[in-house]
Amino acid sequence: MKILQKILEYLSKILIFELIVLCILAFISTVVLHKDYVNIGGYTFFIVASGSMSGTVDVNDMVIVKITDDFQVGDIVTYQADGYFVTHRIISINKDQIITKGDSNNTEDDPIGRDKIIGKVVAIFPFMAIFEILGAIILISIIVVVFNFETIFRKFIFRKDLSKLKTREIDRLDQEGYSEFIKETLVNMRKRNNNKVKETLSKNWITRLRYVTKINELLRMGKYDVLKELLNSYEVENFEEEDPVFTLAVVEKLKREPIGTYTILLLNAILYEDRESFDIVFMFFRNKLIKEYCDIEII
Repeated sequence: MKILQKILEYLSKILIFELIVLCILAFISTVVLHKDYVNIGGYTFFIVASGSMSGTVDVNDMVIVKITDDFQVGDIVTYQADGYFVTHRIISINKDQIITKGDSNNTEDDPIGRDKIIGKVVAIFPFMAIFEILGAIILISIIVVVFNFETIFRKFIFRKDLSKLKTREIDRLDQEGYSEFIKETLVNMRKRNNNKVKETLSKNWITRLRYVTKINELLRMGKYDVLKELLNSYEVENFEEEDPVFTLAVVEKLKREPIGTYTILLLNAILYEDRESFDIVFMFFRNKLIKEYCDIEII
């Protein structure tokens, strides 16, 4: 699964890059160079609007045209006449005069100059084939998104929320809104984690963030019955040795802190992906919630 995911990630990057390049080239051709058609690496495309080439090129078929002045009798070419693009077959060449004719037409076209011809048709995609190709592209895109959803979520969507969380919790460290206890504890937590906040969170830490957020949401809404069910769904580890951040003295102070303090410490532990700090704080956080809001047995 991981190998497949890497392959799909690689293919999606190539696809996105190619689409960007195509858009840039199309913009240059139509806007900058004022062309009536796009020029993508020496090729362009048209949708056939008439049945003059029926049997070879039908109505609504797509033709891929190589932009060139190198063509001969028998080639199917696209040229511009009276503001319209015409895709017909060359039946004769007399120096600079070209005569074309639709395979289904009974009469020849008026002679045109070489400079009117955009290029020759190198590929024809039937009307239904176009939808099949589009369907395949859409299907591949869906597969890429499905297999890379977690990566996309973590790198693009969640990163914005994580950035906001950093700003709100880390950058507020020196503001007066935090008590001396919180400031001191966060400084020690920073030191323990070498001041390295995670750029993106792993799946387990995203789950913990949602868990803490949900608890605070239930508290604000006063839904204590639901809170009862949620509190015992997270298992914490018991650390017997004294923690360098949460010493016995710190723990005694922590027990006397309001609910908001626990939330701040938990969010910062999440930012560092500090499992030990998270579990210690959460253990006392849960006990305090149970004691003050929920009449249930502490596990």
